[in-house]
Amino acid sequence: MTNLENNIENLRNELYKLLDANKLTNIKIVTISQRLDELIVEYSKYKL
Repeated sequence: MTNLENNIENLRNELYKLLDANKLTNIKIVTISQRLDELIVEYSKYKL
């Protein structure tokens, strides 16, 4: 697994944990979600 894949997986896991205890509008959830989106776009470009 690449560093990028590890980062995506770690953020995804952190996001799921936060979603269990917080509302979707929580700033930490929004920030992590945005970062996860950025990494997924980067990963998609890398895989092409």
